[in-house]
Amino acid sequence: MPDLPSNPLDLYDMPYTHSLLATLVWSMAGFAAAKQGFGFSNREAAIVAAVVGSHWFLDLLVHRPDLPLLSGPPKLGLGIWNHPVAAYLLEILFIAASAWLCIRARVPAGPKRRAWLAFVVGLILLQTASSFGPVPSSVNGMIGSGLVLYLLIAWAGGRVERFAAPAAS
Repeated sequence: MPDLPSNPLDLYDMPYTHSLLATLVWSMAGFAAAKQGFGFSNREAAIVAAVVGSHWFLDLLVHRPDLPLLSGPPKLGLGIWNHPVAAYLLEILFIAASAWLCIRARVPAGPKRRAWLAFVVGLILLQTASSFGPVPSSVNGMIGSGLVLYLLIAWAGGRVERFAAPAAS
């Protein structure tokens, strides 16, 4: 469906990344990686798995009916992407709510909180540019710029997290 205002990709066959079955597999892989690779507790690894799994349910809100349960029909999606302003507001709501939860749980007032807030403002600016700026002229350009942005966001988030981490008791 290349006429989607916010995305030029034709999202019609995504069984390995966007099916509910694949999401369950990716969630189990996230649990195993968190547990074995990072030494997380069962509770922490379950949270990682839940966050990975939440992708499909959040995509259900925004995607057109292109999300398979297994690998073919039926395909589900509520299509909020058809309404760019509503999709943008939903994204901003998720950014703000996530930031509020993180800051509330872990970040004391002062410079550490300001670092987090600056990061959140940066995320909102990026979302605004992504939602209302020009769409890359090619799929390869969209993929390349998306990957670079994801890596930069992860790097910046890691830096903020290390700076703003609570002092060890």
